[in-house]
Amino acid sequence: MYRQDFLILKLNKTLFIMIEICRSQFKVEHIENYSFGNDKQGNNMQNNFFKVSKIFSKEIYGQSEFFLDYNSEIYKIQNEDILDVLIIGFSNQISDFNSFELESNNENINLIKEYIREFEYVMQGMIFHTGLEKNLFFFYTSFGGLILKFYSNRNYSKDPLLMDYNIFLFIRKAKV
Repeated sequence: MYRQDFLILKLNKTLFIMIEICRSQFKVEHIENYSFGNDKQGNNMQNNFFKVSKIFSKEIYGQSEFFLDYNSEIYKIQNEDILDVLIIGFSNQISDFNSFELESNNENINLIKEYIREFEYVMQGMIFHTGLEKNLFFFYTSFGGLILKFYSNRNYSKDPLLMDYNIFLFIRKAKV
């Protein structure tokens, strides 16, 4: 189930639009540990990525799915885990929650801070590619080298989800 929420934030007299892209539960279908060969100089790349795994997850009550590179050393995920996932997009890059100055109240920033407290794993990145594939809308987000590819049957191209949106990905294991 999707809910589209728009929140207007004001930072240094610049407006930011916050969009809830996805709030749903996903089942982990597959986990893959990275294994790399050698770089151009012949150095083994395995040591550079030994903390990174890729998960493939499908939405339980919908048709969305995603591939995600994540730090498997600090957050343990196993096959068949059910994950609560929240993806929020911002119309501009926001890097420091402590620098927010809201003119009316700070309800919106408190909401984000609450999400950070509620969820177990949080990533911040930037959308760098969007499109259609197999009749599904998709977007790629880079989290400093770790990648999210999110597919959905919902057509976000009609929404203000644009290139260079800042993305916050919140994950926690669902309470069963």
